Amino acid sequence: INAAEAIYSQLLFARSQGISRSTEVYANFGFIDPADQSTWRMSVSTHKGCDLSELVPDADYTDDCSMVVDNGDGVDDVNDLAYFITSGADFNGVEIDAKEDGSGGAPAEITFNPTRGTAENVTVYLWFNGGDRQYAMRVVTGVIGRVRICTPAGDQRVPGYSTC
Repeated sequence: INAAEAIYSQLLFARSQGISRSTEVYANFGFIDPADQSTWRMSVSTHKGCDLSELVPDADYTDDCSMVVDNGDGVDDVNDLAYFITSGADFNGVEIDAKEDGSGGAPAEITFNPTRGTAENVTVYLWFNGGDRQYAMRVVTGVIGRVRICTPAGDQRVPGYSTC
């Protein structure tokens, strides 16, 4: 549940940053180990297709998964970078997927447009084991930029969330 809430809040943050900065902001997804869906990372960045393996600034920070947050010196440089990265390592056993059947793949990069915060339709599927039962949640981004959390009906349902 916490992983779904973290992804949800990062997507809301990305949308609000796109609008307030008047620029496209991206939510990027990927896996450290493509064979293990629990090794996921998600970032919010002003860099399209950013490199999720870079967690600290380097000389060429144009591909970092970071956003410039001015430190007051009037120069956009490496000292102005802030990293907004959520990782599967923070949520024991939670896997993400781009496909409802769990067959693998990272979700698409989500682009939030500065005009009204619109985005593509993208669903992030989350799977987690609650003891002897596997639960599922979805974080859905709609065309108008609306972000919501829902859960499938039936045995995988998470109480307290609306069904998809």
